[in-house]
Parts: sequence; C-alpha cells; structure tokens
Amino acid sequence: MKYRIKCSMCGRDSAGLLDFRCDYCGKPFDIQVLPDFDKKRIHRNDYSLWRYREFFPYTKETDTITLGEGCTPLVQFSSKVRFKLESLNPTGSFKDRGSAVLISAVQKRIRSERGFISEDSSGNAGASIAAYAARAGLKAKIYVPETVSGPKFNQIQLYGAQVAKIPGSRNKVAEEAQKHEPGKFYVGHILHPLFRDGIRSLAYEITEQLDWKVPDSIYLSIGFTFFIIYMWGDSSDLVFVSSVVIVSSIRLLLLRLCV
Repeated sequence: MKYRIKCSMCGRDSAGLLDFRCDYCGKPFDIQVLPDFDKKRIHRNDYSLWRYREFFPYTKETDTITLGEGCTPLVQFSSKVRFKLESLNPTGSFKDRGSAVLISAVQKRIRSERGFISEDSSGNAGASIAAYAARAGLKAKIYVPETVSGPKFNQIQLYGAQVAKIPGSRNKVAEEAQKHEPGKFYVGHILHPLFRDGIRSLAYEITEQLDWKVPDSIYLSIGFTFFIIYMWGDSSDLVFVSSVVIVSSIRLLLLRLCV
C-alpha cells in the first residue's frame, strides 16, 4: 500500500515522517493511505492493533513497538448499546493506539540520531508516549503544566520519562515542547499526523467486531475531544474511517460525563 502525508490546508507534501506542521502555511499534516481498505489483508492470527498493520504502510513489521495494544472488548450492555473498553489498553487509554503506530514509525530514525522525543501532556497521552518510548529504548521528555499532579503525572514518571513543569497556559506548555533543542523530536499527540492516524485502528476494530456493520450512533464524553479532532470531517458527515467508509447517517453525540 502507498501513503501520502500532506498539509491539511494547502495540500503540500511532507518531507518526512517526523514532520508535523507545514513550513508554508503552518497547518498540521494529514495522512492519506491508498488504496482503500480490504479486509482480506487483515492478519487474523494477530490479536492486537497490528492485525491491521497492512493499513499503516509507513511502519515496518521489523520496527514494530508494541505493548499488546488494541483488540479491546466490545461489550454488550443492552439490546442497542455496547461499550468499547479502551481502558484495557496497556497504559489505560485509547491513546496507546497512536503511540504504538507513531513510535514504531519513527523510533529507528530518532535512535540513529541519538535523539529524544518531546511531548506536551499532563494526562493519558503523556503517560502513553512515555511508556512506548521506554519500550523502544528512547529517551522522552514530557512537558506538563506547572500545577499538574495526580496519578497520571506519577505514571509518566514511573515509565522513566524526564518531566519539565512549565508555568503559564496550556499553549505555553506546547510552545516549550516544540521549541528547538539539539536532538529533540516533537511528537505531540494533537499535531503529529502519525499519532492521530493510529487512532484509525479503533474504527477498523469496532466495525470488524460488529461483523462489518457500521453503528448508527457513537457516544463520546466531552473529554474525548481528541476523537472529534480526528474523526470529524470538513462537512456535517462523520468520517468514521477515511479509507473504509464515509457515513452520513452516523450521529456523533457528546455526553457530559457525570461522576
């Protein structure tokens, strides 16, 4: 399969897998995989995200970094409702999908340059990137807000990542993470196209678990804005899987999580 990494705004091509922003217009890159999805290419004896490895052609099987992510249960709750248990991914988040794909694709280049990865997050993404960097034997520096604390902060440290606490706004944290340093490679989960593309595996999985039937509705908590950034197209239709199907009948319903 072939792929193209291009600017989401002006359409200019990326120079490499580590690029996350267009030098011309400053907008993030997107990935287009060609040709379309074919379920005959699934590795059916692999019960992880990597059963769909053929649809991530910028990764090599020999470079795969995995902790067993993906293939989480889709549990029947009622006659019309199922729960996708993404908390059963290795670090407790669906973001392990993005981390696995991203780190698998770039780890050899970063290691060859004796570099380290940089990410800005105080939650699930930071913990996930830290874990997969450790699995790949890469150094990671996670930039977090100065006031951050709690289990996710502890989890980031547990995986051996260096933590940089940054005063100021969340945007300031992102700016510091992206600031040039010798050997630094920014892999921020919001901007980096490979991380965002890894979430595509979730759509493959849900559809396969439903015997290739697209669900009528997908319910997400408001905290899952990352899903919206990736899955919501430039029209009123929901792009469920760009390389499988664009379905106008799917309604994305945002729920305020009450606990």
